[in-house]
Amino acid sequence: MAGLSAGDENFCASQNNELPPGTSIRQETRNENETWCIYETPFDSLDDLKAIYGLTDTRVNDISTVDGNFTYDIDLDLSGDSSNMPTGADIYWIVTLPGKVIENNAIEQDGNTLKWKLQIGQVNNIRATSKTGGVNFGDNVPWYIFGGACLCLCGVVLVIIGGVVFLLLRRKKKASEVETPVETPAP
Repeated sequence: MAGLSAGDENFCASQNNELPPGTSIRQETRNENETWCIYETPFDSLDDLKAIYGLTDTRVNDISTVDGNFTYDIDLDLSGDSSNMPTGADIYWIVTLPGKVIENNAIEQDGNTLKWKLQIGQVNNIRATSKTGGVNFGDNVPWYIFGGACLCLCGVVLVIIGGVVFLLLRRKKKASEVETPVETPAP
């Protein structure tokens, strides 16, 4: 939650008593006058994440990794009782995906971290896909192509130098054989 002006240091901890087990709450002041409540719940596997969501008003449409693509698609239901929500607060859902994000419906993206602004009074769809399998060059593809071309060029130059040295040594050997007179036995 962001955008609140709350002077109480325990404001965020008092906002929600129905949190999944292991959830930590952090309160930060940003932009000099905004109180940010940050809720974080650790998990060890996708099954653990799905179980955590099962304890909340979150419907899992798809959270899986298939053929090197990670899909994160949930519906967060905020259509119920919103009387315990602070007025004037903006509520965000922030997720950091593995790999390179290839599709999403977030309002903001910073690398592989996505941010959604949640709408109170409705069901919010949060959807993203990232590429996790294979080689991920990120935004450095031109540099990898340039580096590969340079490496190939160096290999070709070494082969040419080796060939030239071989031919020069072979000529030198033939030239020394021609210059050496062969003694013929006297009759």
